[in-house]
Amino acid sequence: MIKKIAISQPMLFPWFGEFEKIAMADIFVHGDAVQYKKGYFINRTTIKSREDKKWLTVPIRKRSSKDKIEHVYIDNRQEWKREHLICLENIYRKAPFKNEMIQLVSEVYAYEWEKISDLAISSIQTVCKYYKLDRQRKFMRGSELNLTQSKSLRIIEVAKKLNSNHYICGSGDQKVGDRYLDHELLETQGIKTYYIKYEMARYTQLYGAFTPYVSILDLIANLGEKIEYLFQSKIYYWKDLI
Repeated sequence: MIKKIAISQPMLFPWFGEFEKIAMADIFVHGDAVQYKKGYFINRTTIKSREDKKWLTVPIRKRSSKDKIEHVYIDNRQEWKREHLICLENIYRKAPFKNEMIQLVSEVYAYEWEKISDLAISSIQTVCKYYKLDRQRKFMRGSELNLTQSKSLRIIEVAKKLNSNHYICGSGDQKVGDRYLDHELLETQGIKTYYIKYEMARYTQLYGAFTPYVSILDLIANLGEKIEYLFQSKIYYWKDLI
């Protein structure tokens, strides 16, 4: 029996492609047990505006450079929630489903989150519930699995703990030989690797030319729940991409 897993670091309201990845998996693992990367999308996201793109950033407390994502705390002394909501209200005031998007964000922000991993995971899970992607698939955190390995061995460790035999990676546009994964090693353990080729399906946006690389909030504000036709991306076996 095929059981597909996908793993990604938690991100704050990530782009639509992340939800395509979730839709392809039977089990989705939030990778919160790896080192926090400054400047990544864990504590920030981009939205489209009249001035191209605007960042929504959650401030982080002072931390060690070796801290794992699960141990990074939010600086709640700053009024970042209010600033985000005002920004979204202003930028998407003419979007047809603006109220639904604002309600969804407000639902996530209603809780006094202390850790950035909890906030980011909540943002993803809330969107999954909105799009009914939470049905017929399981979600887990890497920190729940007591992982001890790294790189390819870590993937094997996760797959074996979850009885999975298919591993879904991100963009297949990058050369397979440039990847960090040891595909042959995974194969010896009965795990096949697949890469996603994102189709970047278009939808109506505000403010000029279309761009797919913005927060899922942009899609919600402009289209609401009716997005089934956008799920066009496919997965390819790694050997077929050589």
